[in-house]
Formats: sequence, C-alpha cells, structure tokens
Amino acid sequence: MKHKFLAFIKTVAIMLGVGVALALPFVRYDFGWFVCIALIPLMFLLEWLENVSWTMWRKVWMLYGVGLVFFAIIVQWMYRIHATDLIQDGALRLVFLILSFFLVASSLAIGFIVFGWLYFKLKVSLRKPTVFWLLPAAWMVGEYTRSVLFSIMWLGPGGSIGSHWNFGALGFAASATGLGVGARLLGLYGLGAAIVVINLMVYSLAKRRFVRLIGYAGFAIIIALGLSRTLYVTNTNSKTVRVGVAHLQSGADTDYEDDLMRSIQLRSSGRAGLFILPEYSHFYEAATQTQDDKHREIARSTVGTVNNQGVIVTSRAGVGDKEGENGLIFMRADGNVIETQYKRFLIPAGEYVPYVFHIILIASGNSTVVSQHEGSKTITAAGRPEQPVMIDGVRYGSLACSGAIAPEFYRNLTRVGAEVLTNSASLSSMGIDKLYFEQAKQMARFQAVANARPFVQSARGGESYIIDKDGRFVAETQSDITQYIEASVFSNAFRTLYSIVGEWVLLVALGLLGYRVYYLHQINNLRKKHRLKTSHRAKAKKPRES
Repeated sequence: MKHKFLAFIKTVAIMLGVGVALALPFVRYDFGWFVCIALIPLMFLLEWLENVSWTMWRKVWMLYGVGLVFFAIIVQWMYRIHATDLIQDGALRLVFLILSFFLVASSLAIGFIVFGWLYFKLKVSLRKPTVFWLLPAAWMVGEYTRSVLFSIMWLGPGGSIGSHWNFGALGFAASATGLGVGARLLGLYGLGAAIVVINLMVYSLAKRRFVRLIGYAGFAIIIALGLSRTLYVTNTNSKTVRVGVAHLQSGADTDYEDDLMRSIQLRSSGRAGLFILPEYSHFYEAATQTQDDKHREIARSTVGTVNNQGVIVTSRAGVGDKEGENGLIFMRADGNVIETQYKRFLIPAGEYVPYVFHIILIASGNSTVVSQHEGSKTITAAGRPEQPVMIDGVRYGSLACSGAIAPEFYRNLTRVGAEVLTNSASLSSMGIDKLYFEQAKQMARFQAVANARPFVQSARGGESYIIDKDGRFVAETQSDITQYIEASVFSNAFRTLYSIVGEWVLLVALGLLGYRVYYLHQINNLRKKHRLKTSHRAKAKKPRES
C-alpha cells in the first residue's frame, strides 16, 4: 500500500513539473524564449515512459495529466471572467465557474491524448533518428486536433467550428522571440514544429545522440529563418499610415471623452490617417448633444477636418434587420459611415451560451439564466466573413475583439488583400486578467509577423499597441488609464507564404504520419509472413510417427 502511494505521489509530481515547464513561456510575454527548452522535461518523461512496462493507455493518460496541469495554468484567467454573473445563487455561481474552468482545461488537454496516442501507437522513440520528423508531426496534429475539438465541444447558437482556439500553441510563445519570423513560411503549427525540433536538438545533445543530424536540422532552421526575414524586407506599394489609438480604462464605455481629449492634446503630433477605438466605445452614438460635440472634437483632433481623408474604426450595435449583431464600422470625421461589417467569430459564455451550458443550467434549475443572457449579452453571428476595406489607397483588415485569438481570420483578410490589420477589443467587459493580456500580446505579434502586416489594437482594459510588420512595438500603453498613443507604420501588400496557403506544414505532417502507419503495417505483414513460413518449415521437419 505504501509503495503504491509513493508511486502515485511520484507520478503526480512528474506531471506537475512537466506541465509547469511547458506553461512557463506563456506566463509573461518576454518569457517566450523559454519555449526553446520548455519541452525538454517532457522528452525525459517520454523516454522514461518508453522503458516502463505500463499499458499504452496508462502512458497516454499520464500525458493527459500533464496537459491538465499545463492548461490549468494557461487558462487560469478564467476565474476572473464575468460569464457567471447572471447566476443569482452565490454558491451555484462558484460551482459553475469551477466546472467551466475544468471543462475548458480538460477539453483543451485532449490534444495531449492525441499526441500521446500517436507517439506510442506509431512507435516513436527518442533513441531513433526518425524522432526528428515523427515527434514534431505528432505534436502538430495534437495542437490542431485540440483546437478543433474545443470548438465542437463549445458549440452553440453563433459558435464556429474550426482551429480557432490555440491557447498554449508553441508558435504563439515563439512569436515573442526572433524565431517568430519563421511563421511567414511555416505558419502557427509549423513554427511550433520547429520549436519541437529545437528542443529535441538540445535534448539529444545532452544525451550525445545524432550529432550530425542535429547539424543538418540546425542548418535548415537557420535557412528558414533567413528566408523568412529577407523575403519580406521590402514593402510592395508601401504607404506610410499615421495611426492613432484610443485606449479606454477598464469599465469605461461612456464619459471617457474629456480624459481622452486631454491625452490627444498632449501626445498628438499631427493628423492621423487611421484612428481606432475599442469595441463598444459608442463613438458618434451619444445620447446628448454635449457628448456628440465632444466626439466631433476628438475626430477633428485626430484625423482632421479635410473632407474624405482619414478613417475612424470602432464598433456599433446593429439596428433594423441587423439588430442583435455587432457591427465594426469605418467612418469619416463627420460621422458618415463608409462601411459596416458584422462580427462573425463569437466567444462562448461571453457572447453566446454553448449547448453544454444549456444542458447544465437547465438540469440545475437555472434555465432563466439562458434567457437572461440571450436578452442582455448574446450576439448574433454574421453570416459572411469580414473583408478588407479600401480607404485612402490603403486596404484595412479589421476584426472586433475575439478575432485576435484566431489567426485564420486575419490570414484570410491578408490573403484577399489587407495591408494593415486592426482589432477593436473590449477586454474588461469579460473581466479578463493580466495572464490573458500577456498571451494576447504574443498572439498579436504573431498576427503581425506571420502576415508581414502592421497590427493595431485598441482596447478597453488590457493593453493597446501598434506593431509594425516585423513585430516591433512602435507604440504601446503602459498602464490601464484612458489615453491616446500614435505612431507611423508602413502598409504592406506582399503576401507571405503562410498568408497565401495557410498551415501547409500541418498537411505535410499528416502525410508523414500516414506514411508511418503504412510502413508499420507493411512491417507487421512481413513479420506475419515470416512467422508463417517458419511455422510451415518446422512442421515439415517434424518426423512422422511410425
């Protein structure tokens, strides 16, 4: 009994240690460099599991435990969100919040089950050189699968199925480093695969294995990074865009005008071509003439008074047949709307109630929470994707809030011509805390670097920033107070390989794993034939009874 208890404690300690090591690059934006060594404890665990006489599924479930620890750290900011505020019973609200957190962490950790199953089923071994292509391929498929499965589990009215939920993706952490430019050729999952290879190189060197192969792998990574950087140095048909960004203090959606105007007067150095405000800033939809006049003053002080020049980007609730939708609007300084595009990608529990929550709330006797949410918070998803908008010779690709976490949406905007990417966010309305902001910053840099486009975020709460196409933060907020920042960036019309074809490395990985399945099948067939021949020969040599 004591032996079993000690073995259990050892197993839990290993899962905790490996999970914490994996999560370290995501705890702070500038911890991204830890991604180059974060997988080494996992590799020690994998090699240890190769030697123990456990069943395959016992090994896989241990890796799932690592995933639970990893995502318990990655998404612990969920404890601050307001998704359960409509539940009146305090005890039930706490239970529901804990249950929601567990469901999110456990559903994301399914990717570790996929990875572990592939690792052991395909007979991957850290002692064989084939690990240099099998391990990254299995990791990529695990990351992609968990993203898609998460979207299915949290489906609801307005939900989207796809690889949109990539919290904890290695490519995001790597984007905070100089390795991030590799995403221009490799994409999010391909960059994550390169990180796996780098960790594998360090681990193998420590074990004194595959020295020559490590040299080849290192050379290939250097070439890929060099090409990623040099191919996109020159902007095609580049234009200088002066960008102004309004950052609103947490909780502020009205009565922010005086503070913002003072910051504009202090920091503005000339007319901006683009002025972006957070989601739900109610700009030019004021209830009083006084506020409306203040909005006009803010517009004149940012984009100026010249007719048909300069654009303001913000969001506005839909009206008429668009009631219930959230429209991202492009307007002139006088308030005339150039174009409105409605939000397509929604956040579960924040902007719609997932079906799994419907079941839990109804079963617990809280069906009224669903109707209350639908009446006050639920948003209707748009029926078509957002498109770039050409204004003053520049194509802007803009999304509202949640689009920042889903690289595929910004990639599609870039693929069809966007030259500057923007995001209008309302982070404090969800109650999200600092850990999410650190991860969101990594995601924002990925959007900029992978697509070789400037990326601008205007937020309520969290951080607002202006990032150039090479990932430099040319302006950013330093505190959560209502303020104005501005900088000049260059637009870019030259699309990266990632922007054009997407996650092509993932398709290669699936092909390699498919080949591995075929190879092992052929080996098994040969072994069966050999055993059958051996059996026939043994029977033929057996002497007949007299």
